[in-house]
Amino acid sequence: MPEVQATRHGWAQFWAVDLHVHTPGSSDAQDADYGDAGDIVRAAIAAGLDGIAITDHNTATWCEQVAAAANASNLVVLPGFELSTPEGHLLGIWEEGTKAHVLEDVLIRVGITRTQFGDLDVVTSKSMIECAKEIEQAGGVAIAAHIDKERGILTQPVQTYVNQLLADPAISAYEYVNVDTPTKVAAKLAGKRDPALVQNSDTYDPTLSRHSVTAIGRRRTWIKAARPDLCGLRYALDDHRLRVTLTDPRAALPPHPTIDAVRIADGFLSGVSISLSPDLNCFLGGTGAGKSLVLEAIRFALDQQVDGSVFTAIRDEVDGRLAHALRQGTEVSVEVTTTTEKYRIRRSFDLRGTKPVVEQHVDSDWVEIERDPSTLIAIAAFSQGEILEYARQPVGRVGLVDAHLDLSSIDQRIAAAEQGLRANAAKLVVARNKVTELGERASRMTTLRERARELSTLFDADLVKAQANWTAEQSELKTLAEQVDTLTFTAPQETSRISEKLPEHKDKYERIKQAQDEPPRV
Repeated sequence: MPEVQATRHGWAQFWAVDLHVHTPGSSDAQDADYGDAGDIVRAAIAAGLDGIAITDHNTATWCEQVAAAANASNLVVLPGFELSTPEGHLLGIWEEGTKAHVLEDVLIRVGITRTQFGDLDVVTSKSMIECAKEIEQAGGVAIAAHIDKERGILTQPVQTYVNQLLADPAISAYEYVNVDTPTKVAAKLAGKRDPALVQNSDTYDPTLSRHSVTAIGRRRTWIKAARPDLCGLRYALDDHRLRVTLTDPRAALPPHPTIDAVRIADGFLSGVSISLSPDLNCFLGGTGAGKSLVLEAIRFALDQQVDGSVFTAIRDEVDGRLAHALRQGTEVSVEVTTTTEKYRIRRSFDLRGTKPVVEQHVDSDWVEIERDPSTLIAIAAFSQGEILEYARQPVGRVGLVDAHLDLSSIDQRIAAAEQGLRANAAKLVVARNKVTELGERASRMTTLRERARELSTLFDADLVKAQANWTAEQSELKTLAEQVDTLTFTAPQETSRISEKLPEHKDKYERIKQAQDEPPRV
């Protein structure tokens, strides 16, 4: 069996760090605003930080006690200081565990005596560049502090010297506060250098207008490394375009299924257990070390091996290799994390054939469930032989590409476009019919105008006016006739007859009687 070496670090990932943390060791910091070393560690952990650097003014007094307070936690504490140089403040940061006397020796070499340790007003006898080189030679990393604030290098009056400070490689990074500072730095450098730009809290609480542990992590930087130690910080600053960010990358990444670990119980890789990164993994080793075997074992456990109906010879070769390297009865275990749950797929090698066993992690136990491994995670894996065969078969290559292209969004856009075209076609038909109708009406209007012109020549003006008057009178007479038809006549009640005739009224009597006997006139 090949030798498997354990690594000290895990895979590279992003860590939240605050590289500018003060303690009561700084003369401008008050004990009441910080508490003890344990309070600082707890505040850093509560703020979600993975690492901090203790950088008090011109002293390393509190570095070891804060590191000791963090021993029982996963918080990485890097020792350091904040130097007061003639050009501005400069951070010096060392690897965790570095003794305080190493830092103090550097302070002395740059012109700060032991009696001046912690003095905020003391200034180094050497320039910022010289101090940065002293820090580098002593195994540390130099970072220019708050370059756009008081005692920052951008506030220096001689701009040519500022440009030199920005371009000097002895300073590994530049800490800034204002959002427009990166643009200003880029303009000054004009492409001569592309340094890392970072942000840290300086543990300055603006609500209190002074240094306080309440501000720890208020500004922070994320570095991608195996651990947030000085080694990881160096790699991150050297490759800052990929490894340094000022926004939380973990929140920005969409969740996706990952293979977390693979374990092989027996055979050529007996007892091998490999933890995998959720990002990129590379297996390095000589010929015959078992790199391909690990990949084929993962494919075997997930039941996503080469298709024997397409590549019969390759499948036979892989099965033969597994039979030799895994041996009968060897179990392969693969742990998988989906966006919400954790699973384990186990499968034992048997020449007669086996099926994967899927288990879900529930309350610290593995519970067997009925699931197809491909529904948990689908992998795209190819042996060297498969790659060669795909290269020889153009149709196979096209099928392979099509199988791994997600065209659902494009299909949806095509369907939406087709639906829109159909709707437009219906509107076009309606519009076309309307145009035809208006054309017909327009043609009739022309005919009517022509007929009216012809008729107008048949009558003189007086006759037309007389016709108009006659028409108006006829309308009025019709209205009056309609009003007459609506009139009603009610005859008066018949008066009682006079029984006796008076001689003097005989003539009147006769007229009244005659009037009563005659019918009414309308």
